[in-house]
Amino acid sequence: MKPTVFVVLFGIAFSATVAEQAPAKSAVLAKSDDAKKKPKAGPGPTEIDKKIKLSPDGVKFGATVEEISKVYESVFEKDFVSLYQSVEPGPRMAELDAELADKKKLILRNKLDFGGLPSGLDDTAWGGEFTYNNSESMSHVTLRTGVERYFFFFGNHLWKVLDLHKLGKEDKLGTSYEEVVKKLTKQFGKAPRARDADPSQKRLDQVDWQDKETIIRVIDHGGSKAVLGYIDRKVEESLDRYRSNKGNVQHAVSASVSDATKGPDQGPPAGAADAKKKKK
Repeated sequence: MKPTVFVVLFGIAFSATVAEQAPAKSAVLAKSDDAKKKPKAGPGPTEIDKKIKLSPDGVKFGATVEEISKVYESVFEKDFVSLYQSVEPGPRMAELDAELADKKKLILRNKLDFGGLPSGLDDTAWGGEFTYNNSESMSHVTLRTGVERYFFFFGNHLWKVLDLHKLGKEDKLGTSYEEVVKKLTKQFGKAPRARDADPSQKRLDQVDWQDKETIIRVIDHGGSKAVLGYIDRKVEESLDRYRSNKGNVQHAVSASVSDATKGPDQGPPAGAADAKKKKK
């Protein structure tokens, strides 16, 4: 019997099914292919029979930041259709042209490499989502719905997407972290694995489920904010191999938790610019 396909209805899902992932792999991703043959240590996310389907088409695990940027060029063009329909040719239309052109560049422009310099995100709610000197990077953009979408890469290949929601009556996820968990539990038909916050691991309160290829995770960011995440299960189960470099950067910059939820279209996170100046 074929597995039932499950579509996450909350917010805007982000990619095509994992089965369609790009064939090209970086050396960083390829080096841990044999890791999937080994049993995973400890209990993992709750297994579900339904398959998690992600959208829009064209965004998939293994895709490069350039490929994702190209996909969202089309997404942004569709977002602007109603705006163009409401104006006449002239100055306002020219403004829309410039705004759309700028929007299309955001994913590439917002890319942040986690190399040997501090990013300014370590002391924020995003501190546990990356490491340094392991070919990791991140980009972000604000969607039409107001959801802030964060893309995470190993060797410029996508392995994780985190959608930050401002919970409330206008957000489809719900009004609280507890409500989000309750709704997804009902849809999946199983209680999730729950993990409490652990400062030593830079981990926030969270729950997760998984099908054969994708982990879906809900993370409590506090202050009526929650993250709905989609993670490549194969990569998650082999993180020790991907993150072989355990060294820390010399942190010259410290940021407040508010930087983690700063509007991504407003520029790089606090500390990023200063770090680049130091490098020069």
